[in-house]
Amino acid sequence: MSAPNPYAWCPSCKGEVTPMPSGKCVWCDTPTTPRAPRRRGKPTGVYGYLTDTQVRAVHRLYADGMSLRACAARIFPRTRYASERSCANALHDHFVRLGLPRRDRIEATVAASTIHGLARDPQHRRELRRASGEIAGRTCAGRKMTYPGKGRPCRRPALAGSDYCIGHDPQRRAEVLATLAGARARQAA
Repeated sequence: MSAPNPYAWCPSCKGEVTPMPSGKCVWCDTPTTPRAPRRRGKPTGVYGYLTDTQVRAVHRLYADGMSLRACAARIFPRTRYASERSCANALHDHFVRLGLPRRDRIEATVAASTIHGLARDPQHRRELRRASGEIAGRTCAGRKMTYPGKGRPCRRPALAGSDYCIGHDPQRRAEVLATLAGARARQAA
């Protein structure tokens, strides 16, 4: 009679363990197998459509601020991937495999939202609206008509070519009333 194998694969523990003489796992009493199950599929990084040199070149674009999807869209026509999305997924997997740094979720969201990460800054948005000519550099001349603050001066920016904001401009009153009626109808439904 031969001596039992000093190590065997336990499917419950998902690792090599020393089996009992009965062939069961010492820790969980599950029957063991002589070796770990074989991995199916192709070895990682061997049959890919991109070489490591190409992946590192794409990573330089990614490090310079281009999004992963934009990088994939740029190289997709010269690869054999089925779609830009599959190319982006493969690039991500290559970055992980090679240990290349990646942006975290928040950094990626900020980069996708704006060019410079100032999407939620009200002062920046106001400056963009002023530069495009949508608003003037002064506040509205109207007064608030609802609580809280009824009777106080409106603090919204005045439209270009007017002394009032969009809510107080007499020339746009019909447009504002139509928007309010539509909102009330949606709320009632």
